[in-house]
Amino acid sequence: NTQLRGTCRAASAASSLLEAAREEAKAREEEAAREETAREEAASEEEAREEAAGKEARGEAVREEAARDEAAREEAAREEMAREGAARTARDEAAKEEAAREEAARGETAREEVAREGVAREGVVREETEARGEAMREEAARDEAARE
Repeated sequence: NTQLRGTCRAASAASSLLEAAREEAKAREEEAAREETAREEAASEEEAREEAAGKEARGEAVREEAARDEAAREEAAREEMAREGAARTARDEAAKEEAAREEAARGETAREEVAREGVAREGVVREETEARGEAMREEAARDEAARE
């Protein structure tokens, strides 16, 4: 009977040890599962951070490209304005030169007209002077004839 009690106690102790081992194994499995879940969550968070960083980098690249495009448009607009300004200046200069040529031509025409009028007046004065001289010679000749 003592032996049976000893065997029962040994079986009970073995059962308790077995139960403790099962619980410990279960606890280790649960801990391993928690660790695996934590690793998966950490990996998922890291992946989400990397994805967010990638999106941010792509967004930054898009913003930089948009800024470069805007700068290129502004530079093209400045160049166009400069070309238009240069063309306007060239047109203004050409118009001034044309006006100066026209003014010079009017001045030359006026000088030529004055010169023609002067020559014409000189001719008239010469003719009048010659006519007076002829009249005076004729009168002198008449006076001479009258005296004779």
